[in-house]
Amino acid sequence: MRGDFLINSPGMQRFLLSISYFGPVSYYSLLSLPGQFILEGHEHYTRQSWRNRCRIMGANGPLDLIVPVVKGHSTRQPLQSVRIDNRIPWQKRHNKTIEAAYSKAPFYEFYIDEFSVFWQNEYHSLFDLDIAITKRIMEVIGISSEIKISDRFYPTGLPDVNDYRNLIHPKSPTPHSMFHPHPYVQVFEDRIPFTPDLSILDLIFCTGPDTLAYLQKCHN
Repeated sequence: MRGDFLINSPGMQRFLLSISYFGPVSYYSLLSLPGQFILEGHEHYTRQSWRNRCRIMGANGPLDLIVPVVKGHSTRQPLQSVRIDNRIPWQKRHNKTIEAAYSKAPFYEFYIDEFSVFWQNEYHSLFDLDIAITKRIMEVIGISSEIKISDRFYPTGLPDVNDYRNLIHPKSPTPHSMFHPHPYVQVFEDRIPFTPDLSILDLIFCTGPDTLAYLQKCHN
């Protein structure tokens, strides 16, 4: 039966999401809703998405940090077979870039140790890295929503499940209709206008313990 791995709980909102590497604020604003979340684990890998990149605020404006992946022999490479190209020192670059961007953020020192493990330990699977990051972020900021991994690929979605797999995307100016960002103080606000929907890291380092309240406020 389609979706038989889901818990049948009347009135519960359900969402289908792609995985992400330190995904944007809009991604975690969804996860902060009460409900059940299914992370896509059986699609074909999609390039130029949040699956292997995040967007932070640098001294000269927003910039993308990209996890390099080993080139597949097919454009229809299964997501869980995508390997990280550790021949490229991407972890060192990401760590240094994030430190340069956020070392002066009010809550950087309080939270950086929670995430530095992802730039210190070697990961081989992009899927495993993203899932581990998502779970850590949810734990750190206090999101208690239930997440599951899809049991197979559902090309047209699932009954009674909101399909957001392709809505939250780097090239989408409006991530989803329930996301209404409010300005918060960013590191370079003295010379760069407020930029919404950056990586969740931006929000955590800038707002700290108020992160969850901010995410929930984005639905109002």
